[in-house]
Amino acid sequence: EPQFFDEFQRGIFNMSNIANEPFMASGIINFVELLKKTPSLQSYLPYFEKLQPKLLESCRASYAEYREAPKEGACYVLCHGDFHGKNMMFKHHKETDDVEDVMLLDFQIGYVGPNVNDLIYSIYCLLDENMRLDFPALLYHYYTVFKSTLASIGFKGTSPSLMQIRQHYRRHKDLGKY
Repeated sequence: EPQFFDEFQRGIFNMSNIANEPFMASGIINFVELLKKTPSLQSYLPYFEKLQPKLLESCRASYAEYREAPKEGACYVLCHGDFHGKNMMFKHHKETDDVEDVMLLDFQIGYVGPNVNDLIYSIYCLLDENMRLDFPALLYHYYTVFKSTLASIGFKGTSPSLMQIRQHYRRHKDLGKY
């Protein structure tokens, strides 16, 4: 029932004055300046200079896509918006200490958006560098758990293929730069 999610329309990139916040407005500018001043990082400069003028708008558009310009074949879900370990509570089995359940907390910046947005955000908040290097395996794991979850709740709609999720990831990858 889509109307249940009407209140979840504003992620962090769609807050009314977020573009005026120094971190958001000048974060990439400051980063580019750092690259210019650091000889060992000069090779990255062309990439980030090219990204600089469009980064904030690209992220804003990703967060607003469901409301403003939904894409055919896209998969939209309730995104947490701040998905990391400190916003989770775990219930462990008393004898084995295995995780039995997880509760997500802190949905103040939740929004309906592309299913890959929380995944992109969590890559940098939950995974170390070595785990990020094995991203194809992680994406496949995400896909299999996502499909299994949809099946377990009796979802009757069309779910995305692994290829579609990869395409969605590439389309929204700028989120990983913030």
